Amino acid sequence: MTVELAHDEVRAWLTLLRAPALGAAGIRELLGRHGNAGASLSAARRDDRVPESARRWIAAPDGAVLDADLDWLAAPSHHLITCASVHQVINEGSRWRLVRCRTNVKGGPALSCSPSRETGPEV
Repeated sequence: MTVELAHDEVRAWLTLLRAPALGAAGIRELLGRHGNAGASLSAARRDDRVPESARRWIAAPDGAVLDADLDWLAAPSHHLITCASVHQVINEGSRWRLVRCRTNVKGGPALSCSPSRETGPEV
């Protein structure tokens, strides 16, 4: 089953993932309270529990950085796998990863992923 996120939701995910000092736990907490990345992003702008550096990034993210991520994701077989979509596809410890995936690998798993480039901060 392929889950396609709307462009705005993908951009919201990338903005949250790149927000300094927010981290995986902060993102999960926001998702738990607000349900999706878009709503979490809107709420994080005014949430005093979100670190100030993250709120500054969220208020004015670097569009060129996000556009580069979106360009990378637009390539064939490139996917953003989030904690909301797949929980244990890859265990990268304290980093999030953009990955390159192939589906229906002959004789292998239904989804085969390998790290493509490291983009996320330690969380």
